Amino acid sequence: MRPAMHGKTLAPDPRRGCKYSERVPGNKGRWKGRRLATWRLLHNCRKRNLRGNRQCPETPAASAITAPSPPSLPGATRVVKTPAPPTPTPPPEARQRALLICPKPRCLLVSRRFNVNRDSRHGPQKSCLRFRTIPRRPANPGRASGERRAVAGRLVDRLRARHRPDPRLPGGPGPGRAEGADPPGARWRAGGTALRCGTAGMITAYQASSQARVDAAMHTLFTAPSPELARLYEAMRYSVMNGGKRVRPLLAYAACEALGGKPEQANGAACAVELIHAYSLVHDDLPAMDDDDLRRGQPTTHKAFDEACAILAGDGLQSLAFSALLDPALSDASAEIRLRMVTTLAQAAGPAGMVGGQAIDLGSVGLKLDQQALEYMHRHKTGALIEASVILGALASGRAEKDELKALQTYAQAIGLAFQVQDDILDVESDTATLGKRQGADIARDKPTYPALLGLAAAKEYALELRDQALHALRPFDAAAEPLRELARYIVERRS
Repeated sequence: MRPAMHGKTLAPDPRRGCKYSERVPGNKGRWKGRRLATWRLLHNCRKRNLRGNRQCPETPAASAITAPSPPSLPGATRVVKTPAPPTPTPPPEARQRALLICPKPRCLLVSRRFNVNRDSRHGPQKSCLRFRTIPRRPANPGRASGERRAVAGRLVDRLRARHRPDPRLPGGPGPGRAEGADPPGARWRAGGTALRCGTAGMITAYQASSQARVDAAMHTLFTAPSPELARLYEAMRYSVMNGGKRVRPLLAYAACEALGGKPEQANGAACAVELIHAYSLVHDDLPAMDDDDLRRGQPTTHKAFDEACAILAGDGLQSLAFSALLDPALSDASAEIRLRMVTTLAQAAGPAGMVGGQAIDLGSVGLKLDQQALEYMHRHKTGALIEASVILGALASGRAEKDELKALQTYAQAIGLAFQVQDDILDVESDTATLGKRQGADIARDKPTYPALLGLAAAKEYALELRDQALHALRPFDAAAEPLRELARYIVERRS
């Protein structure tokens, strides 16, 4: 007895190993090569679901409609109409058994195998349905049973949960917006490398090596040429070598390495930017300006020596910076590159940069500035020298191209402003012992700050936005720029 589906005649196909195929009338007796038995089972299952019955037929019921064995004559055209069986109502215990594949599957139809009896021409066929049961899993909270999850990513969480975190990673999740939304320690970035062992650990090691390198290079610069100048040189040494994070030398070294240069090539640039920074702090602490008594946890220069000596020490550090930048013992750059480096540093430290920003700062005390005016002031006061640190390091490598310098400049502008925003935040949140200077000094002087203008929470968000801009600018660079990426994160995560 041959199965018939919707009036279509089925007969064994001698060309297809005795599998059922559909014979199409009026088409010269050709056979459509479809495996109708399997297709029809799945079709009927889906059709019943569309009629409103959401329960699939059980496996025994599916076997009951399996096409019986056809007669041995391949040319037989007898049509047998099999009435559709009524849809069974499965008992509760039957829900645990395997079902055919359907919109809400519980098992998967693996294959349909036909056993051929070799004693006859085509042989009686025996249909064997093979199923693989899919276990029923409980739904997650907020998701109906059997529904597909809307988003992927749980596999990563399960794999991450099997491994203990690196003990060198920070203890808790840092603040973040785009990155902070990920699980702690799950941050990743383009050009990943083994150098990444947590922001704090990487920066600590890199800061230690860079600080040792730049301190050794500056050590010979404070040797007094005569006994009469010993006190002046001692004040200069005190202003530079009494601690500090050395962020600007770190940026110079990291920019040089990002372009394939050796760190030693940036010694002159690292010394120059640190000397300019130290001179600006000495003058900034004077009674005529901010009148601070504490710097880096030590008495300021005008307190340790006197006001006149502090002014002269600052002047000496400024000129010494350009001498170090041109010292052949600290840099082997060509004359053309050295000229570009001197021009870059002079513009960043002069009235078009740091000095101009300091003048705007002194004139803004007690005034209410909008965000655009505040950014203009800080891009000159703080950001100009940070930008020069990155550019000088890139030039010292001898491999800086125009596009690379443009990308590094965008990076430096973002972190330069982020550095000042974080400074304003720490002036509110931190304490004097941690900062190494008087906490709340800007508030006491009624200076315009980002927390005062935007609010503390909005200022933190703005710092993270600037960090993201800096990281975005480094996308064209490979893993050699990893220290620059970590420094961008460190600048907005530091606590002093």
